Amino acid sequence: MNGLARRLRARLPAGSFARSVGILAGGAALGQAITLLASPLLSRLYTPADFGLLAVYSSLLGILTVAANLRYELAIPLPAEDEEAAQVLGISLAVAVAVGLATALAAWAFGDGLVELAGAPGLRPHLWLLPIGVVAVGAYQALSYWAVRKQAYGPIAMTRLAQGASGAAVQLLLGLLRLGPIGLIVGQVVGQAAGSSSLASRVLRLDAPTLSRVRPRAMLAAARRYDRFPKYSTAGALLNSSSLQLPSVLLTAYFGAAVAGWYFFAQRLLRSPLNMVANAVSQVYYGQAPRLARDNPRGLLTLFQRTARRLLLVGAVPLGLLAAVGPWAFATLFGDRWTAAGVYAQLLAPYLLFQFAFGPVSQTFSILEAQRAMLLLDASKMLLSVGPVVAAGRLGLSPETAVLTHSLGLATNYVMAYVVCSRLIRHRIEAHAGSGAGRS
Repeated sequence: MNGLARRLRARLPAGSFARSVGILAGGAALGQAITLLASPLLSRLYTPADFGLLAVYSSLLGILTVAANLRYELAIPLPAEDEEAAQVLGISLAVAVAVGLATALAAWAFGDGLVELAGAPGLRPHLWLLPIGVVAVGAYQALSYWAVRKQAYGPIAMTRLAQGASGAAVQLLLGLLRLGPIGLIVGQVVGQAAGSSSLASRVLRLDAPTLSRVRPRAMLAAARRYDRFPKYSTAGALLNSSSLQLPSVLLTAYFGAAVAGWYFFAQRLLRSPLNMVANAVSQVYYGQAPRLARDNPRGLLTLFQRTARRLLLVGAVPLGLLAAVGPWAFATLFGDRWTAAGVYAQLLAPYLLFQFAFGPVSQTFSILEAQRAMLLLDASKMLLSVGPVVAAGRLGLSPETAVLTHSLGLATNYVMAYVVCSRLIRHRIEAHAGSGAGRS
């Protein structure tokens, strides 16, 4: 066993892309394995309608949390100096608190109308969890990007494990107590926020001298320096998140909570293992790509293309298998009432494949500070994702038709993003070559 470990370390030296991905994916794998193992039990403790309410809550939280830091968290790995990055970290955390307070006021003032519009009145008693989720997830996002800057992938991996274990444990415990959908919702919040305290403790322990130099005036200067993130990335992120989250709300409104529950359950089961790898690749890519963008854009293009191609090949195998056995597998593992979720899993396979392959490298838009291009793509993504569901609902078509056209629309958008991003990197290569020629 020790000999095998030595051979793996030799093949994957410290600091290598593959080793960093392996560390993150390992922690996420354990966390997601717990989630997947708990799913057959959760499917018997909760109904499809319970998962439908969780789908609506998760959609609202997902939309809000992309703006929880006004996207300043994406700028944390970019500055050359830690002191400037610390100012951006301070901005990110302060904004998360402010957005959480605004969410609390909005939930109190407009909660009744919101749940009625979404067709989920059963969610009204649980809306108080939204602002808590926003602050918790916002803090985690900011701290995890600081850890990415420091290439502290081991501590991030431990938080992934904590998230999977704590979320599943809370959902199972409250499910046994027969508390209904609030068990799923509380577990979701606990799972997403888990790990924030350990990351905060690490930052305070190792980076206290840098953090002590955070000052309001310097924070404002950093906020102005990276103002393209809130100006363009926040709007784009809201469009991007809405394109992924609103279909659950619309399926609830047009076809009922059970349909939304099947859709959400299928996504949850499929995206868990895929996101395990994709998130690890994304964070390691974001840790290495900014340096290449500054010093070696041709190397960035190589990393970009190689990463996307490998993810496409890796994702094609499990998703192809799922397309063949989805309904049977879901009925066997989770019970007959979840067969429809297996059908939805088949229909979602095209979108999930291209999201898995091209999603992690789409971070390049932020690295190149090409937020305007990303904003246009996010707007098209919103139309291609939400439009088919609205059309199917208004025309009286089946929910299966809504899910399939939604999936194909998203798949198309991810391919478009890959093509545009490739061109942007090539433009950077040309500009870098020109500036080199000018200096010579």
